Amino acid sequence: MCGMGALFYPDYVFGEIDVVMPDAIDVGIVKTEEQHELFKKLVGDKYNEFISYTSYVDYSEVIMDGEKVKAGNSMLRGAYGYCSYIISSKYIYAAIIGDDGIYYYTNDKKYANKIPEPMAEWSKKRDKIIYNYKE
Repeated sequence: MCGMGALFYPDYVFGEIDVVMPDAIDVGIVKTEEQHELFKKLVGDKYNEFISYTSYVDYSEVIMDGEKVKAGNSMLRGAYGYCSYIISSKYIYAAIIGDDGIYYYTNDKKYANKIPEPMAEWSKKRDKIIYNYKE
């Protein structure tokens, strides 16, 4: 045992190890295959980063624009809140902290150039926001 939740076993494998990477459904970002495909399309080349910084999402129900939505932050030991998510019945809002600011993604035209209220406090962690809107 070496602390921080790491445990080393005495069994070793010689050669290549086949590791299956989790996807957005596995880590709890989205619930359905349809949402998964939309999320993957929205975040594009940042998809693996979102997965890497999320072991699960701590969601709560909030009201946004008169609709109940799920809003939450990523949970990963050592990197809590690195990502923020809002999932509504029609739209996905996802943001990740990068070296040069926050990368924000949505398919909601209304929020193409502004952060929705449930993410507003979280987004104050960085000065620069890089907006990405895809229909």
